[in-house]
Amino acid sequence: PATGGMRSHLELLAPRLSDHGFSSQLIAPADFGWTHGGSTPHVSVPIASASHPMADLKTARHAALAARGADLLHGHGLRGGWIACLAARCLAVPFIVTAHNLGPAISGALSRIALRWMLRRANAVICVSKAVKADIRRLGARDVSANVVPNGIDLASWLFVPESAEPRAPPLIVACGRLAHEKGFDVAIRALAALRAQGSSARMIIAGDGPNCDSLRDLAAALHLGDAVTLPGRTDDVGGLFQDATLVVVPSLSEGQGLVAIEAMACGRAVIASRVGGLVETVVEGETGLLVEPNDATQLAYAIAGLLEDAPARARMGAAGRTRVERLYSVDRMVEQTALIYRQALSAGG
Repeated sequence: PATGGMRSHLELLAPRLSDHGFSSQLIAPADFGWTHGGSTPHVSVPIASASHPMADLKTARHAALAARGADLLHGHGLRGGWIACLAARCLAVPFIVTAHNLGPAISGALSRIALRWMLRRANAVICVSKAVKADIRRLGARDVSANVVPNGIDLASWLFVPESAEPRAPPLIVACGRLAHEKGFDVAIRALAALRAQGSSARMIIAGDGPNCDSLRDLAAALHLGDAVTLPGRTDDVGGLFQDATLVVVPSLSEGQGLVAIEAMACGRAVIASRVGGLVETVVEGETGLLVEPNDATQLAYAIAGLLEDAPARARMGAAGRTRVERLYSVDRMVEQTALIYRQALSAGG
């Protein structure tokens, strides 16, 4: 299954490739959730989340049949890249792979050999951050060169709203993402409990769905937070949440880039994020937000308290965040860089 960041990336990239002379189609599982791809067709192929040699060969043949007539295949994620590599060899066309997330700890010589084999045969490797690029090399592909092309966002969809001269009372802290262990939302809840114990009236909204929803609600209840924590589930108006927020927290334990941080910065909100993965590149310490050690509720609470008491700093960081997103994380920049890599791959051939 695709991560939210990967799906958002494809939904922004695919329709805009036509502006650069490329037509595209998506080959993905039926449950991919392709709802905003414009005119880009979706061909369903059963790509399992776990690798199995014979099943992968069968899936690659399905993908090759679906991609007949294509000049280039572009796999997203290491699983997608593996299938695209096998299918591209069937079709004798170039292929590209984009690594969106930090990779798992790959055990076993065979898995490392397969990863290196795939990456070395790619006409181009794209990573969404320098951290992901370094991680690809950690996984056994030290001699593979890679292009860093950050995920971009459609700036028109994320309205910059400067902080009001009369800030919200009580303060509202917003977090957003898949409710899974690696996102660290339990750390955010513990940090809020520490703030409330010190007399703060701050509230927190954690938007999203996922396997940890019930356990997060149980944690909030166990810490006697009552209605100070709200978990509304998935929302279609994330921008509205950010615009209502006093500040945004991204307490991830692992993060390839940090799309939520980029979206919050685009809305003009200061971001407090974990010092992990691509978040270190996305959030500039002291300029667009603050960085704290992962899985440290005390440090996170301290950082939140400091920014809640410093409205001028929040406003300055919010404005700097929007400027940084406009400069580095626009969808136009992402599409232009990707199209250039496509042209280079096609010139080099399969």
